[in-house]
Order: sequence, then structure tokens, then C-alpha cells
Amino acid sequence: MLSNGDLPYVSENAYLQALKFEPDIVVIKLGTNDSKPKNRIYLDEFIEDATAMADAFAALSSDPRILLCLPATVYNVKDGISDSVITARIIPAIREVGSRKGFEVIDVHSATAGMPGNFPDKIQPKAAGSRAIAKTVYNGITGEDIDFTAQAFPGVKSRGNGYDKYDFTYNGRSAVAVVPHDPLPGNPWIWRPAFFGEFPSV
Repeated sequence: MLSNGDLPYVSENAYLQALKFEPDIVVIKLGTNDSKPKNRIYLDEFIEDATAMADAFAALSSDPRILLCLPATVYNVKDGISDSVITARIIPAIREVGSRKGFEVIDVHSATAGMPGNFPDKIQPKAAGSRAIAKTVYNGITGEDIDFTAQAFPGVKSRGNGYDKYDFTYNGRSAVAVVPHDPLPGNPWIWRPAFFGEFPSV
């Protein structure tokens, strides 16, 4: 979130692409890495930098709804990333920006508390931790609760010949995967490079 320090998001191409996208809804979940010792020296600038980032989105012609997320819970000090710093300095700063500017705040920190097993390296979530974050953000946007289940493959899920079918792009190529109802032990696969719609018994 900080404009100074290591790898500020505002210096990333993804930030410029997000602005150009003219979104209707903007969810900002940053701040964890700002708790590193090398970034803590700039924490007095956090409110100003967070406000500037959110204001840049708020000024877009799409007039987006802005939601600020509190960082997820950190379960161990790693690379200097510290939950105590997040709790004492970063979370209050994000709440203050939300209060000053009228932006909504989503409490991802509380939603990820008490689940250290879902954060194998104590910072980054695995699938279950990511689902907890996604459910919390979904609720923040819609006000509704939802239960997510992980897809077997990325892309658009549909049905094909009675089976779950996924259409997605891989390395710039269109791909389709069909998942059997009861996979054989070891999950063997058949690779079909052409004539996908023919011979569905395969």
C-alpha cells in the first residue's frame, strides 16, 4: 500500500491496468508487506498513500464503489512480517481512511483468525484460507453469505455428455477438460488433441 519501500503496488503495471479497466467495484487488500521492518519506516505515510490510491480509483469516470480490506491474519513473524504491527499500525490506518473518505471496510483479519492450518507458511493462504477470504469479500460486496467449492479446473464450468466440463485457456490455447464421475485410482487422463466433440464414449 505504501508508495515507498519494497515493491509498492502503485509502481506495478497491474495498478495502471486496474485504473484503465474503469471498474465498477474496487476491492483493495494490501498492507501485509508494509509490516516488514524495511517498510515500517514509512508507516507514518500509510494513511496518505492509502488515501491517494483509493482516491485514484474513486476519481474514475466509472464512479466505482471502493472497499478496503483489512489484511489477513499472520501467524508467525516471517521476513519481518508481523501481525502485531498489522494490528497496531496498519489496521487502524485502513479504518481511518475508510472513515475519513466514506469507503467501506471489510474485516478479512477477523475472518482469517483461528485458522493457522489454512496458512502453511503462516502468511499465504492455501485453498481453504483463500475461500475464507473470498467468502468475506463476497459478503462485503453483496451482504449475502455464500459457500464456495473449488473447481477441478479454471475457466467456465458447464455440462458435456452428462459430465462436468471446463473450458479455459492454457498458454494461449483453448482447452477443454471433462471430469469423470468416479475417477480411477491415480486419476489417469486421456489427452485428445483433436475432434473433441466426437466419440463421447472416450
